[in-house]
Amino acid sequence: MLESSQSALADNKAFLEAINRLPTVRITHRLTRENLIKKMQAGVLMPYPAKRGRLPEWFAHWMDGKHPATWVSIGKPEDVSPALLGSVRQKEWPMAISFHVPSTDIVMPPGFLKHLYGCYQQRLLNTVKIPHNADLYKRVGKNWQLLSLLERQALYAPVATAVAA
Repeated sequence: MLESSQSALADNKAFLEAINRLPTVRITHRLTRENLIKKMQAGVLMPYPAKRGRLPEWFAHWMDGKHPATWVSIGKPEDVSPALLGSVRQKEWPMAISFHVPSTDIVMPPGFLKHLYGCYQQRLLNTVKIPHNADLYKRVGKNWQLLSLLERQALYAPVATAVAA
């Protein structure tokens, strides 16, 4: 296991170095429809603390890090196999938002086991502004579909209502 962890660390380092050669990189953040609407209303992706569930706090911090973060993957939603995201909560992610961020904002996961998935799961430790032209996706079965203009407008309708109130 130590050998595979060292290999994963080397892969992660090479992956991050390749990303950092670019000025920006496309990221994807998967989330619920409700959270997508909230984040669009806020206009930013803000780091959030590790979700503990029934896990002890020390274990959640060991796995996901002590610092609040936004978990993302590099590329569009379909660029990473769901199996490589390492989560049992994928059904909770029917939506995704994808856009470019400065490559220097990308941070690898801290946890020992997360290093095995480091090329597929990264973190943003800073608040990142969501551009108005960000791509929005919905999960259709095992695939991701880019939202149509009409579907985007339907998502923005709650935003417009909240602003008007």
